[in-house]
Formats: sequence, C-alpha cells, structure tokens
Amino acid sequence: DTLREVAPKAEIRSCREPRDAIAIAREGGCDVLMTEMEFGRRLSEGVDLAREIKKINPHVNIIFVTGCSERDCPKDLIQLRISGFISKPYESSSFEEEFANLRYEVS
Repeated sequence: DTLREVAPKAEIRSCREPRDAIAIAREGGCDVLMTEMEFGRRLSEGVDLAREIKKINPHVNIIFVTGCSERDCPKDLIQLRISGFISKPYESSSFEEEFANLRYEVS
C-alpha cells in the first residue's frame, strides 16, 4: 500500500519466492527491485537474489527493506552497489526519499 501511495503510476509486480523475481527480471525486467530481508537465512537469500538480478540487469535499482540498520549489514551487501536502504519501521517518506535518489534512471 505504501508503495502504491508513493508511486501511483508504477507497474508493481510482487512475488514471495526469489525464483519468481528472477523470472520477472528475465521476462521483462524491472527498473527497481525492492526486497525485504531479515537477519539470518532471509538476509543471505536477499543478497543472493540481488546478485542474480544484477547479472540479468546490471542497471537495476535495488532497494533493501529490512529490520537491520545500514551499519549492521554485511559487507557483501554493500559491495552490490545497491540504490537504497530502508530500515523498519518505515514511513512513506522513506520510500519517497529512496525513489528520488535512485542510482540508475527509470524509464
């Protein structure tokens, strides 16, 4: 709901499984990948997903939404050169700020 509020004209496709996100990237791509991550297994899954999506599209904007702070994230996450980072709990202004400062241009 927050995403639709912040980007009402965006085509939003969502999925729960990393393989589905990879399929979306291969089929038509995306300008922005937002992935929600938690510490532990879910964190490594998010990093692996971002790495795989960047292989398909090196210019995708990746925004992580997570309960950990930016300073607590692993080095391999930072080395992905992500576009943004939103810590929970978040407000819609967090999304607005990240979208205003994307790393790559959105078509």
